[in-house]
Amino acid sequence: MLKNIYYLAENILAMPAYWIFGLLPFNNASSIGGFLARTFGSLLPRNELARKNLRRAFPDLDEKQVEETITGMWDNFGRSIAEFPHMNNMDKQAFAKIVEVEGVEYIEQAKQGGKGGLFISAHIANWDMVAKTCAIYDCPLGVVYRRLNNSWLDKLVQDMRECYQTEGIQKGKDGSRQLIKILRRAGHVGILVDQKMNQGIAVDFFGRKAMTATTIATLALKYKCPVIAIRVIRMEGVHFKVTIFPPMEIEKTGDRKVDVLNLMTRINKVVEDWIRDNPAQWIWVHNRWPDE
Repeated sequence: MLKNIYYLAENILAMPAYWIFGLLPFNNASSIGGFLARTFGSLLPRNELARKNLRRAFPDLDEKQVEETITGMWDNFGRSIAEFPHMNNMDKQAFAKIVEVEGVEYIEQAKQGGKGGLFISAHIANWDMVAKTCAIYDCPLGVVYRRLNNSWLDKLVQDMRECYQTEGIQKGKDGSRQLIKILRRAGHVGILVDQKMNQGIAVDFFGRKAMTATTIATLALKYKCPVIAIRVIRMEGVHFKVTIFPPMEIEKTGDRKVDVLNLMTRINKVVEDWIRDNPAQWIWVHNRWPDE
């Protein structure tokens, strides 16, 4: 009963905010979203988790740097939320005005390879720009996601993303079967690889073991599909740089468990390096190391 009341309250707040941000010019919506998150984010319980994670990942930061990074995190998060209602209506011309893209040739290679591809990224900057970029270059993705607890909000988000993704793929057994079907028909999949996992294997991430899903490595090894990393950086305000990297080299030792661990270790290291370059643009409120 209490959950239903909570979800209803979320809906009452979310719907007007969604329409207001959608009606505002993109830049204004982003600025207001950043301001609101900077102002109220520090009052949320998750703020302390962000502080703890940041201190452990960057023990050399002083208190001022920690607080500045967390403030920057909330600003980026608020902007990304406020920008979301604009993503489906953004055409190629509007996209080109705010996004610089490097490495488009690797998307073209994936499209012409005759097999499915795995595009990986993380919750950095506005992560929806990953799927949006691929759609702009005629390579839409089926995107793996964790279903929101609030079913109404979950439907809203997925309905919006239909404009720039082929389908949403829920985490779990059903989602895994759906993902395999996409790859078998030479489709492409997008996966954010930095989320908390209760299962998987322990892989180094910022010098600490983090449970990490093995889906990417398992599928890449089995179906011989390319693994392509896409990085998004918020340059300033609503301007972004998206970098598509060459397909990752996949080494095979003959031991499947070793191969999976090696590839996931490399992937975690790629994401860690991205975060180290722009720590204020990663969402530190994820409980990435729950056992601690």
